[in-house]
Amino acid sequence: MHTLFHNTPARREDYITVTKSSVFPRSFCAHRWVENLPVVERALAFWPSLLLYMEAVKTKRLPNPGTASYDTVAAAIKDPLILAKLQFYAALARTFNPFLKKYQTDEPVLPFLPKDLTELMMSLLRRFIKREVLHDITALQLTKLDVTDKTIWLSPQDISIGLGAESVLKMVCLDPSVMYREPERGRNHMKGLVQKFLQDKQLTDTSSVDVILQQFDSLLSLESRSEDFLSFQPMQKRLDIFLSSAMEPYPELWAFFKKLLILSHGQATVERGFSINKEVESDNLEEDTVVTQRLVCDYIIQHGGVTKVPLSKPLLASVARARTRYRLETKRKNREAKYQALKRREAEDCLEELKVKRRRVQEVSEGLARDADRMAEEAEAKAGSKMAGLITRSNILRRGHKEKLAELALLDKEIAAKSAELRS
Repeated sequence: MHTLFHNTPARREDYITVTKSSVFPRSFCAHRWVENLPVVERALAFWPSLLLYMEAVKTKRLPNPGTASYDTVAAAIKDPLILAKLQFYAALARTFNPFLKKYQTDEPVLPFLPKDLTELMMSLLRRFIKREVLHDITALQLTKLDVTDKTIWLSPQDISIGLGAESVLKMVCLDPSVMYREPERGRNHMKGLVQKFLQDKQLTDTSSVDVILQQFDSLLSLESRSEDFLSFQPMQKRLDIFLSSAMEPYPELWAFFKKLLILSHGQATVERGFSINKEVESDNLEEDTVVTQRLVCDYIIQHGGVTKVPLSKPLLASVARARTRYRLETKRKNREAKYQALKRREAEDCLEELKVKRRRVQEVSEGLARDADRMAEEAEAKAGSKMAGLITRSNILRRGHKEKLAELALLDKEIAAKSAELRS
């Protein structure tokens, strides 16, 4: 739907004329899940107007676009369940969005993923799996649930939607509440993680493994902190800050936990950067300007807002000299650009001269070969000294032909080297 009207002013004008609406579909992106709920909501709102446009094309009041996107939309309109499918996708997007937004963060929240992911998958499975099958099911059992088993399905009239369960990442030993509610479970997961790090040579000293496990046991047995751990809320306090203070007496354990917390850093920052770029960008911005604006935005975000940026003396001095630096840097870049352009013109001229020289040498080489062949043919019809003279002259021409071939090979190497220089 978006592609049908994207970058087509005439088609968009036809649509506005027929529907009296200037609202168009949004662009769908398969890997930007958080942003696709507005896409399907816009598609549902856009659908009645789209039907008017398609009807106008069908009755030939508007020209047929004749594109693949038009054919796709025309086929979708014939599907009686198309709106139901769009609503189905919207329902899934609304279910996933809170989970996806919560974990699009720089904070170390991965230890809470098993619980939240389990709840998410359970909410989806309850739509088509019998409640008694899901009652008291563990996360591990959930990953092994055979959703293709029709005996556990709800009856058709009771089914809402269907989705398969996904694996749950096991890092619950970093969840403070699990540490004290299920200490034995935490110990087992910690042992598994330590062994994995040892196998991958992220831990090389076996003695440090024993120290880490001992300190973890000591932490679990510390009753004075049990209330803090049990009441910990990840959205109220950062996990890394909480654990850093709790593990101050256990330096080896905290060093190991820091390695685990690094695993939480995915591509949330990169994904969010696309949105920030969209906010700061405008027409006709050069790359350096975009980069500079992003640096300013990141610096402001780092300090929590414009009013919280510290106006230090180095910063003020830098701002005072900014125009001078910009002017000098522009001159330097211009000089460098001119120098590079001059070098490129020289290289292009040299390459053209080599190509001209090669064509001439090739023409001479081919002429020598033709003359040598002609004299050899003439020698076949002669005898005595005349035949010997023609053969001698033919051999001389052939030697010249071979020399030219060698010269051509050298020229080919020079041309290839000069072409590579230009490409770089």
